[in-house]
Amino acid sequence: MTNKRELLFFPDFEKKLYYLTIPSWLADKADDLGINYSQTLQDALKEKIAAMA
Repeated sequence: MTNKRELLFFPDFEKKLYYLTIPSWLADKADDLGINYSQTLQDALKEKIAAMA
């Protein structure tokens, strides 16, 4: 059993497909709390990019 989970990431502003690996404990916690971590990651990246622009 691996301690990481690979996620498919489909940014709504790109046509590329990305694979991300996050620790399974983090993905499990997000699942338990009903957090859409794909959307959360997209929001965080957009916010970070805007702050650096």
